[in-house]
Amino acid sequence: MTNVDQRRTVVMLGGSRLQVPAIEAAQRLGFRVVCADYDPDAVGFKVADVSSLTSTLDVEAVEALAREEQADFVITSTSDAPVRVAALVSERLGIPTGISSVDAVCATQKDAMRRRLADHGVPMPEFEVCNNADEFGHALERFGYDCIAKPADSAASRGVKLITPEDRATSATELFGLFRSFSRKGTVMVEQRVTGREVSVEGMTVDGKTTILTITDKLTTEPPFFVELGHSEPSRLPIEAQEAIREVAKKTIDAIGIVTGPSHTEIMLTDEGPKVIEMAARLGGD
Repeated sequence: MTNVDQRRTVVMLGGSRLQVPAIEAAQRLGFRVVCADYDPDAVGFKVADVSSLTSTLDVEAVEALAREEQADFVITSTSDAPVRVAALVSERLGIPTGISSVDAVCATQKDAMRRRLADHGVPMPEFEVCNNADEFGHALERFGYDCIAKPADSAASRGVKLITPEDRATSATELFGLFRSFSRKGTVMVEQRVTGREVSVEGMTVDGKTTILTITDKLTTEPPFFVELGHSEPSRLPIEAQEAIREVAKKTIDAIGIVTGPSHTEIMLTDEGPKVIEMAARLGGD
């Protein structure tokens, strides 16, 4: 159905409770909001002006929806994978996007992210990209079975686990299959284990200039899994450490290529200084 409403239209990819504040904020700014989600019970459907039962990962379906609704913007909030879809559809429709579709891949897939950050000299753990069990086994041996394994394109700590010498009892093939099951593209990352104080950094970039909004101290479960239990902000780290963290976060955001939009960067403050665990071109959760 053609949009006859005179308000400008935003297509919001995702209708979970975390997207509801963004839907409401867009409406307060005078926008008509079309919410797309694959879940018929998405709470965002009750808030948005228009609801569409559409997968946020289906590029063709989202593009068709955006054209039908005459979208002025296609966005997402607090969700990783739809960032790529929003950027690509925006480019196809010739409407503004705060990150290119190429850079959005680096913001949402950890293998591309690590390679981009390495090219820009951003401090981070050493890593290996594994596309099969043999590569995975070699990576585990390289790091002495004291490392982190994670799917390359998952989020919210899904499939992230500390590998220890006890895991030698399980074959590399079986372990690789386990981690690969969390990855849509079938790629697994193996990364050097770094220790220290873990924080997240919330930033907002406008026309290429980034402002760090806050540094958050994170509370997570003990190894081998790393699930977030709580956040405390502002950070209680020394001012000097916070300044170092801000600089690394800004360097990360510049390297990934966010022009306008939010960012959520996870950093470990180690004895060698801040090291980037990963980042996302979205608002933080919680």
